[in-house]
Amino acid sequence: MMVFKTSLTRFVKAGLWLALNFVNSHPKFHLYASAVIRKLRLDKMPRSIYLYQRLTMRADKQVHYLTPRASQIYLDLKKAIERLQQENR
Repeated sequence: MMVFKTSLTRFVKAGLWLALNFVNSHPKFHLYASAVIRKLRLDKMPRSIYLYQRLTMRADKQVHYLTPRASQIYLDLKKAIERLQQENR
């Protein structure tokens, strides 16, 4: 059961990631989708997903400019911060 849940989660995340990249690369579609989402009052959830995607994209780009040792330290710190945030919830 756990394997199914994990694979389903990966599939959904990949689909959302592809959908968000498509919407970001097509401005007219982005405007249309935004209008529909606002009209249906579903704007809080997609906005949080969009902001999370933008932050992770920005963070991943920063790692490429670091040395291998610095990127390892950065990723370790990032994992520690995420673990602390999950413990505080």
